[in-house]
Amino acid sequence: MSLECIYVVRHGFRGSWNVDPRTGVYSTTVPTPTGIAADPALTSHGTRQAEELGHHLMTLEPPIDAVYSSPYYRCLQTISPFVELSRRQVEASSGAPPSDGAAASATSIRPEHGLGEWFGLAPLTIPSLRQ
Repeated sequence: MSLECIYVVRHGFRGSWNVDPRTGVYSTTVPTPTGIAADPALTSHGTRQAEELGHHLMTLEPPIDAVYSSPYYRCLQTISPFVELSRRQVEASSGAPPSDGAAASATSIRPEHGLGEWFGLAPLTIPSLRQ
């Protein structure tokens, strides 16, 4: 099988965080599901965007046969509606839960740590002042 097409999407609208300009430390006023300030969940608007995206991705040709995602919570939340719709479609067409193999490949998310940012402090370099 050759690669025909790559679809790239960005995560839905997410909560915000702050970065202290002196230290580079992230903070947030809303607790995050992972406990990492720089890893906020989607807002209600972002959740609706993810649901719309899931339905749209189901209509694409060629169909999606593999899903790779950043491990950030907002990214996993964004693609999850599509994965669930895909899983239901596979179950409905086969009459059984998806098994390992090509038919089930779009029903799982492959976290790719090379995509997106790394968890942790913001890179921060402050030049020294010269007089």
